Amino acid sequence: MKKLTLSFIVALVGSVSLFAQDAAGDIDYEKARQLFERQKSGQTLTADERAYVARAMASKGGKRAEQPSPGKSAAPGGDIDWEKAKGPYQRELKGEKLTPDEQAYLNRAKASRGGNSGGKPGGAAPNQRKAPEHLPPLTDLSGSERYEGEDGGLYGGGSNVPPDAHAKAAQAQLARIQPLGADGMPSADGKIVFVSISMSNATQEFSFFKANADASPLKSPKVTIVDCAQGGQAMAEWVPADGRPWEEAKSPLLLWGPYLWADGTKGRKLDSLVWERSDFGSDGVHPGETGREKVSKLLLNFLTNDPLAKSWFAK
Repeated sequence: MKKLTLSFIVALVGSVSLFAQDAAGDIDYEKARQLFERQKSGQTLTADERAYVARAMASKGGKRAEQPSPGKSAAPGGDIDWEKAKGPYQRELKGEKLTPDEQAYLNRAKASRGGNSGGKPGGAAPNQRKAPEHLPPLTDLSGSERYEGEDGGLYGGGSNVPPDAHAKAAQAQLARIQPLGADGMPSADGKIVFVSISMSNATQEFSFFKANADASPLKSPKVTIVDCAQGGQAMAEWVPADGRPWEEAKSPLLLWGPYLWADGTKGRKLDSLVWERSDFGSDGVHPGETGREKVSKLLLNFLTNDPLAKSWFAK
């Protein structure tokens, strides 16, 4: 991949781990989770990998799970042809609209692959902790409040702006931002490239944003937007420096972009953002049309107004 000049990588995070750590024998649940994510994204696992995932799920469920025949699953609604489901799944990740029959088949495939809990397809994973009554945004938490043991605010201490040292580091990187040519050298006719990273939610939202931003008069013509987010590649897969997703991107600096979390219809103190059930697709996880539109507007507003972004992004 050609050398890129970057200021921000937008990491749109919305992943839930299927496998939690417990004391169940020799199962490496992080390994199993990564295999499971690959399987969910439509990748073909080896027989040994499929068996490992099945053994991990059986361990979490406390009973032996039958291994389905290759390419099929003994789903409650009948056998699933995973090759048939793969095409609609990949199209859904790209944000394409499926026919009602395709969406119904894909939903049934997802329910089957998600496993059973109490005989109900797509139920909660065994040993998954109970969901809290509400999930306040980090931006609403003070320095004395805690989430997962960490103090509130995007940057800690209840603050939602970069600390002085972090801001100075950002300014130093911003001073290096300039258009580059295909050879990676400064060029008046070159480009500044802005990329996204993360999973399927991110690629659905960022591809929607790209279409809006490319058509906006607010964006600098020197900025090229590239969607590097990839289905099934949650933030855990981006952590290793040699992780497979990094074949698509690199970056000199990481900062918070627009913060997308709000406590459902309760909203947040930062602004008027709320999330309705209608903002999501049929699975309740991936964004629907209105959800993508909300994220797109948040991104464009941030990139054209934030002092650490508008200097290189805005026209």
